[in-house]
Amino acid sequence: MTVYPNKTDCENKCEQGFKCNQVGNTIQYTCDEILPDEPGPNLLAVYIIVPLIVVSIVVLLSIFLCLRKQKRQNSVQAYVTQPKQQILQDVHLQQQQIQ
Repeated sequence: MTVYPNKTDCENKCEQGFKCNQVGNTIQYTCDEILPDEPGPNLLAVYIIVPLIVVSIVVLLSIFLCLRKQKRQNSVQAYVTQPKQQILQDVHLQQQQIQ
């Protein structure tokens, strides 16, 4: 770590991505790397809110597809059982006519 005698020298020598910081209570300065700040609201949105939205969409799609599949099964079952019921009614009517 290089120590500079004043802030101007430090600012002239520091590379991009570094900043000049005073060494304690002295008049000397060093170039220190600029560290990223704590996660802000944008990162909060990326790491928490966006995944929640994605999960919600997946759950809703799953529910929709399950209901659609169940509705299709019910309509097929009704189509299959309807003629059977009609036949039973016809047989019952024929039995009544015979008696």
